[in-house]
Amino acid sequence: MLTGTFAEGPSRTRALAAWTAVGVAGGAAGNLIGGALTEYLSWRWILLVNVPVGAVGALVGARLLPGRRDGGSRSRLDVAGATLATAGIAALTFALARVESHGWSNALTVEVMTSGC
Repeated sequence: MLTGTFAEGPSRTRALAAWTAVGVAGGAAGNLIGGALTEYLSWRWILLVNVPVGAVGALVGARLLPGRRDGGSRSRLDVAGATLATAGIAALTFALARVESHGWSNALTVEVMTSGC
């Protein structure tokens, strides 16, 4: 997306450098914070910490990101597509979770894995 958004030259280089720096900093901070949460609280806090971080991110984004400027109408939510995508990912996750106990040759596992989810 970055290479398609930014023209070749210094602006693209800055965008790629910023993206890389944020990714590296996020990975390092995630490992450190995850280790501290696991060590001092519980492994469950690794999952729970995402809720307040996501809420803060949504609030900051709503406050800082610009609104629509074109004044056009909003596109409709594709409920059928979202439902099918969620069901497909859930079926794939279910099949992969069954592999350890039922094996790759289990009929349900094979059906879900070959159905083109």
